[in-house]
Amino acid sequence: MVMLANALSINLGTINEHQATQIRTVLRAATPLKPLVLDPVAVSAVPSRLKFAHSLLNDFHFDVIRGNASEIAALVEADNTSHGIDAGKVPNQVQIAETCARRYHSIVVLTGETDLITDGQVIYENPFSAEMLTMNVGSGDMLSSIIAAFLGTTTNTWDACIVATVLVSAAGVLANRYSVGLGSWQVQFFDQLSIMDTKALLEFFAESEEDYLD
Repeated sequence: MVMLANALSINLGTINEHQATQIRTVLRAATPLKPLVLDPVAVSAVPSRLKFAHSLLNDFHFDVIRGNASEIAALVEADNTSHGIDAGKVPNQVQIAETCARRYHSIVVLTGETDLITDGQVIYENPFSAEMLTMNVGSGDMLSSIIAAFLGTTTNTWDACIVATVLVSAAGVLANRYSVGLGSWQVQFFDQLSIMDTKALLEFFAESEEDYLD
């Protein structure tokens, strides 16, 4: 199955000893043929997860690291006391993202109230945001997989990260228009993702330019 894939997303969401062994086996089979995305779920809260993430980053090269501010901060030993939904309160997020990108020679996608994408030199701030994305557990995991899907279609890692991130944000913003709370938003979010194409994304840009891109 690894050889059939055009890219891989490694998510540490539910990790045990057996899965850790499987992840390493998969990465050995994929490297250096496939683009790799690492989603270091909850490494800021669980020391064993952080240790495992560091071991993967030391042994394999990931093209993209996608995490919230507290997760990215943990990877570079930055001062941080925020976790989960408080991750947006981490200070110096641009510096943390750039440090992580330079240390691991990866593009870092740091998601939160304002998504940041950096290669360690250039920084892109996503102009679109939807509050529900920061409240909905699993939004970041989904983005990691979508980034991997985009990486499987291009050799331009930077553009893939930006387009994937903006697409997810656009779906979130559009879902806001047709929902009254988190439950209905989730349904609308999946609907918007399922119908999003180039034409829909360009229409969203045109409609949103006045609000977001002044």
